[in-house]
Amino acid sequence: MANSKTKRSRIGFARHRKLALFILVVVIAVGGYLAYQAISLRQNKHDFQQASATINQIYSDVVKQVGKPDNAEIKSFCARAHQEFTQGELSCEVDTSFIYPVVSKDSANTMMQAVQSLISKHKFVPAQSLSSEISDRLVVNTIYHAASDKYKLASLQCTVNYVFDTPDETFLKLKDANKKPFEITIGCYGPAKQQYYRLASSQ
Repeated sequence: MANSKTKRSRIGFARHRKLALFILVVVIAVGGYLAYQAISLRQNKHDFQQASATINQIYSDVVKQVGKPDNAEIKSFCARAHQEFTQGELSCEVDTSFIYPVVSKDSANTMMQAVQSLISKHKFVPAQSLSSEISDRLVVNTIYHAASDKYKLASLQCTVNYVFDTPDETFLKLKDANKKPFEITIGCYGPAKQQYYRLASSQ
């Protein structure tokens, strides 16, 4: 009789130990997942903050070396991919656009190369070979004079667009209408864990 009770006690203890072990594994797994989510969110937010700070610093360096532009605009916004029945994935973007008056495409190319040199001193990592000059391409009835460079910054994709004397593509205005516009836009974008900025639709 005593042996039977002892056997049942051992079985009960083994079951409790297995249950406790299972609960412990679940707690560790849930805790690990929550910790990963918190770290991932913090890193994602940091990447956007770093992008904004880096773009601001690049812009400051450009102003010091090239001169103050005629006009500038800073934007930061989020957007969701369009889906019919559910909310799409959230992404955010930070960018700065500024415009200079130039006399020719040669002047714009010289300025572009100066900006490229300044960008190389920061944490932007080229994702492909940089543009050597502004190129011309005909689209429908418009000739576009532009160049575009791709970079990476942490988990974000970054683009620097250079647009020379293409009025339909430049939204900032010059002070001197007799000069040709040369607009530069530096921006970074990527998937967002949270809505860090205002949604584009509500701007």
